[in-house]
Amino acid sequence: MAKTKKIVDLKPYNFSYDENGLTYKLLTLKRDKMNIEMAVFQGEKFLKNDFKPFAQIPKSLKSKINPL
Repeated sequence: MAKTKKIVDLKPYNFSYDENGLTYKLLTLKRDKMNIEMAVFQGEKFLKNDFKPFAQIPKSLKSKINPL
């Protein structure tokens, strides 16, 4: 049996959302811990890379990511 990928690259899909005046662009999903790596922007200025649990992203994005 083929193993499933433990890391899903989300960069080609350009998923992003706005929260508290910041824009979060999703980069990768680590399936073993269900964490999402994201780039945080304020306007056009890059602030940092951050990790959030999959449960803390908006439901509209979860439905798009879940089949991957």
